[in-house]
Amino acid sequence: VKVFVEAGGLGFNVTSPFKQKAHTLVDVLDPSAAQCGAVNTVVVRNNKLVGYNTDGAGLILDLTKNLNLNLNTKKILLIGAGGAAKGVLPYLIQEQSKNLVVVNRTLKKAEQMISGYNNSALSACNFEDLIDQQFDLVINATSSSLDQVDLPLPSTLFADGAMSYDMVYSQTETHFMRWSLTMGVKKVSDGLGMLVEQAALAFEIWRGVYPDTKTVLN
Repeated sequence: VKVFVEAGGLGFNVTSPFKQKAHTLVDVLDPSAAQCGAVNTVVVRNNKLVGYNTDGAGLILDLTKNLNLNLNTKKILLIGAGGAAKGVLPYLIQEQSKNLVVVNRTLKKAEQMISGYNNSALSACNFEDLIDQQFDLVINATSSSLDQVDLPLPSTLFADGAMSYDMVYSQTETHFMRWSLTMGVKKVSDGLGMLVEQAALAFEIWRGVYPDTKTVLN
């Protein structure tokens, strides 16, 4: 980063697994990044690094604009408690869903992630607690698809008409998407739309212009 800025670089994106490290690197935090503890977009202003997080807003745009979901009627499960999950959690909370549950292998990490939010619809659990729970939207914010690893999720996880969303993107169905399809889910999506929308938001921060994302997705 130092070499890039010294060479005249004015802004850049940060991807997994460096978003939490970027949070500690920058000089100034925009509220979008301060709240969630992860940075994915950096702009150089007055020789200082200013950190933003456009992931959460990008996810919401993809779910509501591109996939036509009304999130405030949904019971949502967010899988994971790392930088990707931290980046999107406050934006999911803002959508005022019926319930928002964060599940993680280490329960303490999930509890720490939600501890700063005063929201009665928000809770944390471990995978064993998902038995007998069903969700309208399940979002995978882990790297399980990159590692081709099955998550310890019950087969009864999805409610009728549920959607499965993997924040990882791929030219073919991701590992998590394939698992969801075997569970009978009809609507699955990878994170390509989120990638495009968060990039458009970053472009707007750098250039002051929000690109037409539909043409990019097409």
